[in-house]
Amino acid sequence: MDKQNHPMTLLLVEDKDSEAMPLSVLLTQHGKQVVRVCLLAEAFRELREGLRPAVALVDLKLPDGRGEKLIARLLALDPPVKVIVTTGLHDEDRVELLRHIKGVKVITKPIDVKMLMYLIDVV
Repeated sequence: MDKQNHPMTLLLVEDKDSEAMPLSVLLTQHGKQVVRVCLLAEAFRELREGLRPAVALVDLKLPDGRGEKLIARLLALDPPVKVIVTTGLHDEDRVELLRHIKGVKVITKPIDVKMLMYLIDVV
């Protein structure tokens, strides 16, 4: 909840229903409002239409492109959106580069729920 008792809004960018659905349910149970999209194009549309999430959970490998394009856009917003990259990729160089970007945290799949909630609520 924010200072005015509104649920925190999260943008969940994940194309696999088997991963997105349980995560969405879990986040909702923890009092978060989840806007889930499957494609980069849908995420960009949501942002154009005024969505300003507190946190974005972004998968790197999506059917219509790489999550890094969206991450750059989210960080350019004012105020910037906190980004948590969720990835099953084992491209260590790519993931390591993301770890060094201010405002970006990386969590690998399968997702550790306690760590995810910590990153959302505390970091």
